[in-house]
Amino acid sequence: YGCFQPDTRVFPFKENRDHNGRDADRANKNNPYSRFIWEIEYDNRDPVQIRERGRAYMTPKYVRLFLAMKLYPPSRAGTYEAAVVLWGKADEDSDTITVMKAVSFGTQDLSHDHKQDFFQRRADRLVGVNVNRWENARNDDAAWSITLPFRGFLFRVSKGAPGEKGTTEYVLDDLQDGAVQDFVIDLRRAAREYENQVLE
Repeated sequence: YGCFQPDTRVFPFKENRDHNGRDADRANKNNPYSRFIWEIEYDNRDPVQIRERGRAYMTPKYVRLFLAMKLYPPSRAGTYEAAVVLWGKADEDSDTITVMKAVSFGTQDLSHDHKQDFFQRRADRLVGVNVNRWENARNDDAAWSITLPFRGFLFRVSKGAPGEKGTTEYVLDDLQDGAVQDFVIDLRRAAREYENQVLE
């Protein structure tokens, strides 16, 4: 209906928006901007389109994390390619978008052509994934997990309305290390779900 609708988004309650900024997303019923957005694509959107859409999502400073999963149709032999990329603004004082992690986790490694689709440099897309940056989960146990930093979810999330002096307190202002754990995506579970639904 004239705007993107991500598969999953996480945003604060309205009372916890950033009262010191323009934290109202017209594309999402004027709720606070999403801090995390997740898109899962199968046979419709390619990596170029994913990066174009991701660029639009991440333009507002409040959107800190974008996770895109691309699942390719299986071959006749029953093998398949699968990719996931996490883009983020890791530095709370910067809006620079970087590739935080890129994993090939299909039964078949991501092809050179598909890696190139994720890499091509263009101004209207998210920063590309260097072809040498990909981790292969089938060869590396640590690659099966994608860690989403909790600080991205809590970026400029206020504790409520401004105080008597008009000052806004943010959740991250006095959050001690270890008080909140990062979120973890289990790619083994994602692969299992995909195989159960698509492979015969």
